[in-house]
Amino acid sequence: MVPRARPSKRRPAQARQRPFSLPMLAALGIGGLILCSMLAALIVPAFDGNATSPEMRNPTPPIVDGPSEYETALRARLQSDPQDIGAWIALGNLLSTRGQYSDAASAYTQALVLNPDQVEAHRAYGMAMIDARQLAIAEEQLRWLVDHDPTDVDAWFFLGGTYRLWLPQRTDDAAAAYQEAINAAPGTVSAEQAAIAMAALADQATPGATPEP
Repeated sequence: MVPRARPSKRRPAQARQRPFSLPMLAALGIGGLILCSMLAALIVPAFDGNATSPEMRNPTPPIVDGPSEYETALRARLQSDPQDIGAWIALGNLLSTRGQYSDAASAYTQALVLNPDQVEAHRAYGMAMIDARQLAIAEEQLRWLVDHDPTDVDAWFFLGGTYRLWLPQRTDDAAAAYQEAINAAPGTVSAEQAAIAMAALADQATPGATPEP
């Protein structure tokens, strides 16, 4: 008599769950590139002098021949799942890097409609609006970040840079934001750059200003 094989007590292997969806990872990656480029741009003590209003003219967007394969894939994903916050942020980041700031703003807004407390959506939205010179919107998004987390050194630093882009410069507000960045994370790159920016403000000795309506 052939003995029966004992049933295995091993549990069937389960598929590993991805901690982040691909659109979310893409959003974080592109957002990081935007953050680095904005950090490099805002450490200089001066700004482009061709502005004609407190929020300045929008930079001329690059010529775009049509949607890329990546954009097409993102839009297809959103059509099948409009609740995918990561895909909305990734789309906003992509459009922002192409100079399509209005469309990018719509994508970020959609992400925030789905989750008003989505930190990366607020951050990416604020960064894009700095680049677009929509400074009131940028200030609103960065203010949300520092109210949400007063230790967010990068948000404080970029908020200070935003105040310096106004015409005339809001130097008192900028100095206060830079000081908050220094206090939030002493010794970090953003804190050190905030200290450099504060020194530049002191050299300018320009009084604070309130933006025109």
